Amino acid sequence: MKKFSLLVFMAFLTLTMQAQGIGDWRQQDMTQRYQLLRIGDYSSVFWSTTTTWHDGKSCYIMQPANAPATKVLLTRVEVPSFQQAETMTIKVNGEKATCKGKKVTHETLGTWDMLVFRDGKGNIRDVLLRVEDNSQEAMERAIAHDAEVAEEGYPEVDGLFGLVSVRPMTRGILERYSKEDLRLMQWEIYARHNAPIPDPRYWDYFDRQPWYNKNAVNKTLLSDLEFFNISLIKTIESGKK
Repeated sequence: MKKFSLLVFMAFLTLTMQAQGIGDWRQQDMTQRYQLLRIGDYSSVFWSTTTTWHDGKSCYIMQPANAPATKVLLTRVEVPSFQQAETMTIKVNGEKATCKGKKVTHETLGTWDMLVFRDGKGNIRDVLLRVEDNSQEAMERAIAHDAEVAEEGYPEVDGLFGLVSVRPMTRGILERYSKEDLRLMQWEIYARHNAPIPDPRYWDYFDRQPWYNKNAVNKTLLSDLEFFNISLIKTIESGKK
């Protein structure tokens, strides 16, 4: 009986210690998350640790500006020279972050990890894509890949600009195109879903496309990624002459 009582006591003590360990871990986790919230909750606003992003032309190194961080610095570096060219400050107030008057959020679309800059009306003004590897070589590969994408698109997707239906765009990519190209990009997104094209200037073009059937029932609603890209395309298009 004494042995049984001793075993019960030891089991209780072990469980208590395990629970205490879990409690300590949970407390540490909550403390760490509270510290991250002071910079910006990385799960909803942006990454608080040193991270690298790119916009299709240049790379940005992001790091906390001070210990009790209420701001984060985005330092632009030229590739491949890697010389500092510009520093932007993201100011944080609670879980809200702004940069040069624009709202900054950390967002994901599929496997894409992004910093998104929006104006007061919610229009997307700019996008930075995360680079998994922070090495200079990885950044250069990311920039070169986006240049190839802008040049060649995605031939397996219908239309001239299939890229806007399969991956997030950035200002750096879209600024390579003319105003007319940007307008066609938008109509191609709708055409891939067999939606009618209201702009008569493009009717001849789409009538010649074997993949477009304006009399068919729309295949599906636009994807979240397509809506996302249309918002940025309109912003870039409005700034073109």
